[in-house]
Amino acid sequence: MQQKSILGLQRKTVVLSAHHPQWAACFREEKQNLIQHLPPNTFLQLEHIGSTAIIGLCAKPILDMMALVSTIDLDILSPIIKQLAHLDYTYRPNKTNNNRLLLVKGPASNRTHHLSLVADTRLLTDALFFKDYLNTNPNQAKAYEQLKQNLQVQYATDRDQYTKGKAHFIRSILVLQNHSSQ
Repeated sequence: MQQKSILGLQRKTVVLSAHHPQWAACFREEKQNLIQHLPPNTFLQLEHIGSTAIIGLCAKPILDMMALVSTIDLDILSPIIKQLAHLDYTYRPNKTNNNRLLLVKGPASNRTHHLSLVADTRLLTDALFFKDYLNTNPNQAKAYEQLKQNLQVQYATDRDQYTKGKAHFIRSILVLQNHSSQ
């Protein structure tokens, strides 16, 4: 798989790429790589999330993955983080979100993967609901894509503000999850 040609973005920048159907194959390949090189049952679940997992949607060309783990205690996960470092993942401390650990792959000039480790199943459930909802509701996916394109113009060099700009839309979709399960 030619991941390098369709994945990669300079850290802190926002550049959207047209959807690449190969992104799904890149995820399957990376998932297999992680499973082969980590102890059995390291991940209770490993999923492709984010815009690269939404068919037809433009996205930052960074593969977002979320893994459910039994704990996000750094002392316990330290050996796994060291093993992930051998697979070119770097742990990025996150002072604003204590519910997940973030590991990134690729140099700052060309990030290709984000791997979030979470122990709270709700975080994974929310990410999967959002992905599935947009994959089955093309009008909402188009609205999200338009928002992303507008935010890209406004915040091309400020990924934090770009991400914050999407939060209201994402919450509006996640609210539907609670209504659909009643």
